[in-house]
Amino acid sequence: MEILILSIIIGLLPAKIASNKGYNFILYWICGTLMFIIALPWTLIMKPNIKTMRKCTKCLEWIDINSKICKYCKS
Repeated sequence: MEILILSIIIGLLPAKIASNKGYNFILYWICGTLMFIIALPWTLIMKPNIKTMRKCTKCLEWIDINSKICKYCKS
């Protein structure tokens, strides 16, 4: 039972990384829970989802396409 709870909590790490890059949080949480060793490197090397993300004009970080203020440089 403890292993199941630990894997569910550890699965949040790849899900959060994927979510920051514009991908589905729930999908990557399930993937991270079931296959953490594969999901973590995958989310670290994947590129941001261009359809839902854009680059900030000041700091050039990827931000949500609907956001008006950059969460990194606050411009």
